Amino acid sequence: MDQEKIGKFIAECRKSKKLTQAELSEKLGVSDRSISNWENGKCMPDLSLFGDLCKELDITVNELLSGEKIKKEEYQGKLEENIIKVVATVEQKNKKNNRLKLILISFISLVCLFVLLVIFSNTVYFSQKYDKENMYIEKTDNGIRFTAKNNCALYSGNVKHIITSLNKENIIFVNVKCNINDIYLLSKEHSKEINLNSDSYRYDNIDISSLKSYKIYYTTYSLDKIYKTSNKKLEEIIKSSTLIYKA
Repeated sequence: MDQEKIGKFIAECRKSKKLTQAELSEKLGVSDRSISNWENGKCMPDLSLFGDLCKELDITVNELLSGEKIKKEEYQGKLEENIIKVVATVEQKNKKNNRLKLILISFISLVCLFVLLVIFSNTVYFSQKYDKENMYIEKTDNGIRFTAKNNCALYSGNVKHIITSLNKENIIFVNVKCNINDIYLLSKEHSKEINLNSDSYRYDNIDISSLKSYKIYYTTYSLDKIYKTSNKKLEEIIKSSTLIYKA
């Protein structure tokens, strides 16, 4: 549809009715700026206003869409032509809206994915391999303490232990975990500098007051699952772990 031609036609019809833009806008319940935009060909009236607009201007919808008065003998032809134009315009708008929806959905999906990745990288932890230089047992006034130094780039790492027994022998398992974000930072070249300049110490005090003798193993196996394992599985875990202290 020719918006500019339709706009000029609306202006001509309004003036022939001796109506100002403000008067016509009041009758239609829209702003006079809307009337101005129609007449300047910047946009079309909303479909819901076609009936009232044509009534006020004393024209038919067919004439409005044609942007001119139509002779009787040309009316049917113009009607069919305008129907095709309206359908084409609606389809074009629908395609544009669908593209915008697709872009919006894609953007929201990317934002959600980013948020999930951030949450996942900061909440999911993985056990670290044993590092003899930076993981060690210290004697304290209260017993012993497992210390892990600079094993994670940030301060989100955690150090834990559990005490269990196998064949009447006391076994202590210790473990250090870092989240995915830490592991990623450790893979970057600048993380070495961050590590060396940080006081990233993590401690885990172990109460041995009730233990006469014990062995401490470093393991990458889940500590939470060790409690539930059978003796046979526990033996396998011990074999795959590193003995770092015994008393």
